[in-house]
Amino acid sequence: MGTYRFRVLDMAVHEWSEEGQGEYVGTKGGYEVGSYHTPQELREALEEHFPGIDVSQEEDAYLQYAQIEDENGYHNDNGGYIVDYIIAVEKVQVEPYFFEENE
Repeated sequence: MGTYRFRVLDMAVHEWSEEGQGEYVGTKGGYEVGSYHTPQELREALEEHFPGIDVSQEEDAYLQYAQIEDENGYHNDNGGYIVDYIIAVEKVQVEPYFFEENE
């Protein structure tokens, strides 16, 4: 039996104003969010971590999500930055591996 996890692979940050997306600011890197025993637990964690995420758009185990954030990285509809997240959804399974004597 395997476990499921999701990782944020990258976050691209742009300025955000009433006119929309502005200058590129940089990337914030990625992080692992957690491991879960069932696909349903994984889905619930995704929806909690990224409110409003459309998990039906999963294609090849990658999701995209964007939100407006303040200068401290917190969701804020009046924040000055838009952050685009690239998220990987993975099933982790341990497989036995046997070494060949001649290797």
